[in-house]
Amino acid sequence: ESDNSQTAYRIVREGLDAMLRMLAPIVPHVTHCLWKRFGHRETLMDCSWPQADDQAVVRDSCIIVVQINGKLRGQLELPADGDRDTALRAAQADNNVRRYLAGKTVARVIWIPGRLLNFVVN
Repeated sequence: ESDNSQTAYRIVREGLDAMLRMLAPIVPHVTHCLWKRFGHRETLMDCSWPQADDQAVVRDSCIIVVQINGKLRGQLELPADGDRDTALRAAQADNNVRRYLAGKTVARVIWIPGRLLNFVVN
C-alpha cells in the first residue's frame, strides 16, 4: 500500500479510538465490544481520556475574501500569517479582480487580516 493510504488509515483509526473513549460513559456495552474488535488488549474503561493536540488546530493557510465596493469578486488562499501586501499582490494577480479594477481608481483598501480584502473604487 502507498504511504498516503497508511497515513489516512492511522488518522481514521486514531479518530475512531478517541470517539470510542468519549462515548464509553454513555454507551459502555457497545463501545466495549467495538474496542475489543479493534484489537485493543486493555479494557476501554482503563484507558485515559483523549488529549487535544494544540498543533493539530494550527492553520497553515486561510481563505481571504476579495471584494470590490462590497461585492464578492474572488477568494484567495494565502498563508495564515500573510500580510496586507501579500494579499494585495495576490488579488491584483487574480484575473477576475483585475477585470473589475480595470480603468478604476482605488480610493481605499480595507484589510481585515485572515478574512477580507475590500477595494473601494471610484
